[in-house]
Amino acid sequence: MGRPGTGGGRGRDNRLFVNAVLYRVRTGISWRDLP
Repeated sequence: MGRPGTGGGRGRDNRLFVNAVLYRVRTGISWRDLP
């Protein structure tokens, strides 16, 4: 979870990162080629 007193958006950032990792694993592309 985020720090107390901070706004939302932490979960969305985590989801984007997880989606990027899963996309990379599925396709086998390098990190610099991620959109």
